[in-house]
Amino acid sequence: MPRVTVACVFEFSPGNHGLTEKAIRDQPPSVDEQGVPVLSGRSDNERPQAWIRHGATTVNGQLVKYYEGPCLVLSKDGSAGLLTFQGRGAFTLNHHACVLSLRPEWSGRVDLQWFAWQYRNYFVRWTTSKSDNRVLTKEAINSAEIELPDIGVQMSQLARLQVLLLVASKLRALILLLQELLDESPGSLAADDQSVPLNIVFDARGGLQGLTEDYIYHHTPSTGQPGLDVVTSAAGAISSFGRISQEAASALARQSSCQEFVFHGPALVVARNGKAGLVSVVEQSSFVMSDHAYVLLPRPDYVNKIDPYWFAHNFSRAFLDSSTSKSDNGTFTKLKLQDLAARILPLCEQQRIGNRIKDATVLEHNAMELLDSIGDLISRRIS
Repeated sequence: MPRVTVACVFEFSPGNHGLTEKAIRDQPPSVDEQGVPVLSGRSDNERPQAWIRHGATTVNGQLVKYYEGPCLVLSKDGSAGLLTFQGRGAFTLNHHACVLSLRPEWSGRVDLQWFAWQYRNYFVRWTTSKSDNRVLTKEAINSAEIELPDIGVQMSQLARLQVLLLVASKLRALILLLQELLDESPGSLAADDQSVPLNIVFDARGGLQGLTEDYIYHHTPSTGQPGLDVVTSAAGAISSFGRISQEAASALARQSSCQEFVFHGPALVVARNGKAGLVSVVEQSSFVMSDHAYVLLPRPDYVNKIDPYWFAHNFSRAFLDSSTSKSDNGTFTKLKLQDLAARILPLCEQQRIGNRIKDATVLEHNAMELLDSIGDLISRRIS
């Protein structure tokens, strides 16, 4: 397949110098005017940065140049190398991006949507820096070499891509619906004649002091050595943070005179600080907890009477609201359990709701994994 330069196939048009945020802000479209979308090199250009009126001027007093699709927009700095397709219609852009328009002699020989996806990551290699402040020059753009298969091949590849894009769009919609469902947390922790104080229901056990990232790194179990999963809430979410050897965990427990330090999932965990009050279910069969969180263990009268998935879903919002702060620097102490009370449903009803929550969580996880896989396929050059 012959190689040609970009300059051979496309005409280069620079963006507007002086089309600043102030210029855009001071010249919005009128009420009865649709306005013109403004694109930039500092975004993905899937959505306009803003809208501006027709006949606008830059801060230098120059008339703003407008462009017509279909064409390609290529970011020159900031997100330099990012290539996006623009369909029919007028738009404008600042000097952080440029327009690539197909030369007349190549009309019917190049599909711009195909080109935008096939070469979406290609121009990054021609930038002057691979940092977040990379720059792409006109000379580098024009001299870059590209391969253009027959238009029939392009259209066939584009059709396969569009199927992936449609599936990805459906998955994103499904994930959004699942997240809205999982974010619902209708339970109240206000005391009434049907509720039970939570310090009667749970014993809040603290985690191990000294279970730092550095300690975990230096005490990772070797192959074949018994190990325990480490769970922490230090990063604002309750999550796994590697593994530690049983011996190293026992050494920390002895230092803090902690007799019970290994917990078994599924178990309820509530963050003490950071995103204080965050409640989650840890599923690992055996784990140790950092001192950034408490493990909520049902007391003898409530053993086998609490479904952790139901409880976490139903009361997570109420726990967050009861922390000392709604920021990421709040605190939640186990003494707070004395002030909180909950209505405990019959176990069969808890499990009915909890099983639905588990199914929705698994479905969300699988959908996100599949979406990531599709994203990986789309990010590659289609073959």
